[in-house]
This record gives sequence, structure tokens and C-alpha cells, in this order.
Amino acid sequence: MKANTQEKHFEAAIEHHLLNNGYQPGDSQDFDPELCLEKDRFIAFIQATQA
Repeated sequence: MKANTQEKHFEAAIEHHLLNNGYQPGDSQDFDPELCLEKDRFIAFIQATQA
């Protein structure tokens, strides 16, 4: 049996694991290149994790 050693298979395995363990995918339209982040997601994270 030939192993799937191409990078695309590795990336798919990582994405599959993340999505099945609580990770929520982002949308490139929400990304602010000046801030280098998704502002709304970042603020929600800070509000949810900081007292």
C-alpha cells in the first residue's frame, strides 16, 4: 500500500483534526491586513478568556 506523503494530504489531516476538535474556520474577507488578524474573532476570544 502506498502512503499518502504529499503535503496536501498532511494539510487535509491537520484541518480534519482541528475542525473535529472545536476549531472554527475563518473567512478571508474578515481578515484585516493592517492588523494581521480577524478583529471580531480576536475581540470575541479576549472577551471569552479574560476577566
